[in-house]
Amino acid sequence: MSGGMSGVWVSGIIGIICLMLSQSFVAWLFATITGQAYNTGVNWTIGDKAGQPVSFFELQGGIAFTQLGTFLLGVTLIVEAVVLLLWFRGVVKGNAFLYLCVTLAAVALLANLGVAFYLFSIGITPLFSLLAAAVAGMVLFDRKGMIR
Repeated sequence: MSGGMSGVWVSGIIGIICLMLSQSFVAWLFATITGQAYNTGVNWTIGDKAGQPVSFFELQGGIAFTQLGTFLLGVTLIVEAVVLLLWFRGVVKGNAFLYLCVTLAAVALLANLGVAFYLFSIGITPLFSLLAAAVAGMVLFDRKGMIR
């Protein structure tokens, strides 16, 4: 991700794509924060909950967890893009903002690894979570290397 302004653009664009891919998580998050119910559009068809809505984190295939990891990566990349833009323009000096990037990248890395292990445990190959973990790891080590 190093490489000056091209890294800013790449991080920003991929961050926006990640947020777009996690739009259901973002909608669930806003609904939860505002105290509203989030409707997944899916109802239970059998069992004790028949006819009731399926909650976001009960959806089959761990989609909520995958989108959580994707969202965290998107936020990390967008923050990184802003920090790098300010860094290369000379607006930001010191390491505080680089530590922020490193911390966010570590959280995104650990979250996506956790999601990957969970998905493996239920028999799903977590390709996107593994890719997100790899990108978060790259950001983590690239920004850690910039800290003086």
